[in-house]
This record gives sequence, C-alpha cells and structure tokens, in this order.
Amino acid sequence: MPTNNPNNIQQVQQPIIYQQMAPAVNVQQAAAPKKRLKKPLNWSTPPIGGRGADVETVAKELIQNIRENLSNLRHLHKALMNAKNAELPYQKEYLNKTEEYNTLLNDINEFDRGELTQQTVTELKIIVDQLTFDRVRIDSIFPEITDKAMQMEEQMAEMLDKIRFDSFHDQAEVELNQIKASEQKMILEDKKGDEEDNTKFSISSAVYMISIFNEMKASEKQIIALKIQNNQLAQRTKNSFLIGMTTTLISFAILLFSLYYFEIDWKDIKDYSILGIPLGVGIWSFIGSFAAMLTQFNKEPIHKFGDPLKWVIIRPALGVVMGAAIYLALFSLILTGKNQNALLPLLVAFFVGYSDTFTFNIMASIQKVLSNLFNSADNNSIKNNVQPVYMVAPTAQPATTVLPTQAATTVMATTQAAATIVTTQDEHYNELVNNAAPPHTEEPDPLKDLKNTAEKDPNAGEEE
Repeated sequence: MPTNNPNNIQQVQQPIIYQQMAPAVNVQQAAAPKKRLKKPLNWSTPPIGGRGADVETVAKELIQNIRENLSNLRHLHKALMNAKNAELPYQKEYLNKTEEYNTLLNDINEFDRGELTQQTVTELKIIVDQLTFDRVRIDSIFPEITDKAMQMEEQMAEMLDKIRFDSFHDQAEVELNQIKASEQKMILEDKKGDEEDNTKFSISSAVYMISIFNEMKASEKQIIALKIQNNQLAQRTKNSFLIGMTTTLISFAILLFSLYYFEIDWKDIKDYSILGIPLGVGIWSFIGSFAAMLTQFNKEPIHKFGDPLKWVIIRPALGVVMGAAIYLALFSLILTGKNQNALLPLLVAFFVGYSDTFTFNIMASIQKVLSNLFNSADNNSIKNNVQPVYMVAPTAQPATTVLPTQAATTVMATTQAAATIVTTQDEHYNELVNNAAPPHTEEPDPLKDLKNTAEKDPNAGEEE
C-alpha cells in the first residue's frame, strides 16, 4: 500500500531474472586494495670518469661517493639493528657490520690525506663495489618491510576475532588501533615524496619507516601474546569446569550408593527436616543446578563462563538456598492460597536450581503477593484468606448522674484540645458520684415481644 510517510521507504523488488543473474559480492573482496610502497631508496650514484679526467679528480669523486653511501649505510644499518621487535635476518647476518663501516671510514680519510694514485683509484673502486653489495641487500629488505607493514592490519584483525575473552580482546583491540595509526604514518611519509615529484625514498624517510615498522611489530607481538593467553585461559577454564562437574557427579554417585548400601528409604530422606526444609527439596535443587551447569557448558562458548568458581561452587549453593526459600513460600501457601500436591515443592525446587529466570519470577510473584496483602485492604488475596469473627458484648459505660440543681452543660466535640473547667461542687454531689451504683445490664427477655403486644391491645381476648 502506498504511503506518504518518509520514514517508510518503499523498496522496489528487482525482476526475478535480475535477482538470479546478479553475482554475490563479498564485502572484503570489494574493498579497495591497499597502496603498496615500492619506491627504491635514493642512493648516491658512483661517478663516471671520462677519458680526459685525471687520476686525482676520479679519486676525489670516488671518495665523495663512498662517503655519502657509507654514511647512508651506517644510518640504515643502525636503524635495522635497533629494530629488535622486527627480528630481521639481516640482524644476524650483518651483526659485525658496524665495526667494518667504521674501519672503511678511517681508510677513506687516510686516502683523502695521502697521495692519490692509480692504485688508490683501484682500491676505491673495490670499496665502491663492496658498498654496492650492501646497498643491494638493503634494497631487498626495505620493500619486504613495507609490504609486511601494509598487510599487518588484516592479519591482526583476523587474530583479534579469535580472542574471545573480554579483557584480552580489549587490550588486543588497542594494539590493533596502534598498528592502524602506524600504517597511516607510513602512507603519509610516502606521500611526501609524491608532492616533491621524487620517485625515491630518502634515507631519512627509510630510517623513519623502519622505526615505525618496529613499533608495529611490537604491537603484533603483544596481540599474539594475548592470543596465547586467551587460549591458555580457555583451556584452564574448561579443565576446571570439567574437574568440578566430574567431582560433583562422583560425590553424588557415592552418596546414592551409600544410601542404597545401607538400605535407607527415600521417604525417610525426603521428609528429614533441616531448619524446617525437607532434605528432598535441597537434593532436587542441587540436581537442577547441576543440570543447569551441563546445559550451559553444552550451549555457551567457554569464554562466557568467566571464573569456574562461579559455576562449580556458587551456582549449586545458590540453587539450594533459593529452592529452600521457594519451598517456604509454597508451604506457607503464599503463592496459591490452597493445598498442593506433595510432589509440587520437589518439582519447583528442581526448576529453581535449573533456571535463574524461573527463580526470579517466583520471587517477584511472592513480593507482589506480600505487597498486596499488606498494602491493599480490598485485594482479593485478603478476601480469600477468611479470618474467624467472634461476637463480643459491648463494654458497659458508667452511668452519669444528672443533678436537677446544676445547670445543664452542653459539650460540643471539636478538633481543638479540650479545656479543663474547674468548678466548685457541693458535698452532696461528691457523695453521689463516689457512691454510685455499679452498672447493671439486663439480660434479654425472650417473652418481651409478647408482653408488649398484650400491653398494646388488652381487650383482644375479650372480643373473642
């Protein structure tokens, strides 16, 4: 039916042929792929000496190139070695590279201060080739670092979904947000070169990205550790719960076997009273609590149980206590107002131990009935509880002596406090009051009605 209400937006159903031909689109597949940071590092290129260049000029150019690349390599090497959380293979392979770079720097300074010959140029070219090998090694590491950084968020998001305990999940979510923030830092650092029309990463940007990657790996390690703790806690909770249920079941079986062995009748156990509560009510409340434990363990995931103490000890104890309270309500006839079957308290005790909702509903009913009993005089619950009524004779009031010599005094009842009037009484009045005769109550005469009739019509018998 058409409507003018803007809140009720009508949706036009597509034809059946379109619905069949439309392909199912996965939200994750439809998401835009992340940008891949593939820029190379901006190294200093070695000089190309011409035919007319002398030896000294070529040597000085080589020394300048070596110094620049050696400085960049030292910065990158230091950044890679300090990235402890990254755990890169480079850190083991190039563990002693710092001392080697320091030695090369001293040799270059010695070449610069000494005589530059063709032998010096040859030695400098060997150093250039050696540094080129190190540059190629770092060039292969840096794209690997950026790729791992861009993929880390998705991997950790999947791991976060497997962390089910709330305390661990909240901490892992904080670490994941830190990874997202670090990823945005890398993207912004990559855009700086785009604004300057630079197709290569500067060495300073590369050092900064390595430090960001180290922070991301620290957050990744924290999430992995939380995942391990989550699994360990889940296993401990499961083991504790199974041990508690098994112990309870074995204890209950031993109790039943002992009763059967000593030939103790169930009726004697059921009617045995503890603080006014039959023992059978407590037993069936405990059985209901144990059934609730089995149901929750089979239906709910383990991370929703929390502390095993709550289910293994507190849950059965609470079921027994609430079962005793409900039995008292049934026994005192508060809920129904009439006698019930003897098995009804046992059945209610089982459901009280099994279901918290059932218990709270009964307690709410008890509270409502009690509130109606004490707060409403016209409630049907009071009318159903008929109380015996006893006839009580009216209390005799003392006779008031009227004196003809005294002026009549009119007493009016008001809401104000009565005022005391002091008057002088004569001795004759006081004597009459003090010696007043006790009140006399005449017994009813069953022939009083006949006497009254005779007095009203004395000639009734004569006419006949």
